[in-house]
Amino acid sequence: MADQAIVRAVVGLRGYGKSTKVTALAKPFPRVFYYDTLGDDYTDGIIVRDRKTLERFWLGVYRLPFRIVYRPTDPVAEFPRICELIWECGNLLFVVDEVQMYSHGPWSVPAFTKIITGGRHAGIDLVGVTQAPRKLGELLRSQAHEWFVFGVREPDQAHYLSERLAGVPDDVFRMLEKYHYVHYVDGADECWICLDDPATGRTLKLVSVLRDAKALISGPASDSGQHADTCGPLECGPADRA
Repeated sequence: MADQAIVRAVVGLRGYGKSTKVTALAKPFPRVFYYDTLGDDYTDGIIVRDRKTLERFWLGVYRLPFRIVYRPTDPVAEFPRICELIWECGNLLFVVDEVQMYSHGPWSVPAFTKIITGGRHAGIDLVGVTQAPRKLGELLRSQAHEWFVFGVREPDQAHYLSERLAGVPDDVFRMLEKYHYVHYVDGADECWICLDDPATGRTLKLVSVLRDAKALISGPASDSGQHADTCGPLECGPADRA
């Protein structure tokens, strides 16, 4: 529903579980479009590799449920037109891989700016995925309501995230093991280190980050607390859409 659509950011090192998490986030959505910038991260849908084929296919399905993985031959040049199609369609989940290529510093692709700022009114949920959080555009950074942060190693990247995600120490991001992530929602009283169970798809809340930050940075997460709770893929912590 349009008044529930939000912007999410999925951040972290390659191979740490971002794509798997994004695929899980997409499951409840009947209409999903992946902009697979590098062309090798997503397989959850019909894979299309050229824009003419995409636009022909689009005309037949844009009013129906669909899952499309688009692997552009020229990602930067093609992105504005894809954003126009997404806006015209509305009521879908738009996943953008390597999102920093289209929104960095004070600049964003104009058609993408429209989605970032007004997509919720058109029912467009946005997931921006990146390995380089410091390169995220200022607008996208400010509009992202929900964050899934997998491991980062560079101190400047960790510090950048700590400044944006209030109350989470730099070292928490640097200590995350593969497939573990910090789940943070703007305005929530708590955030968690989580791990998704591959057998069930459910999310395990492992450690309360804001409550147990000192314990986290003094020892492994596994020593800092027990599995506090379980929840569905979009329900880990107070993740109500705004």
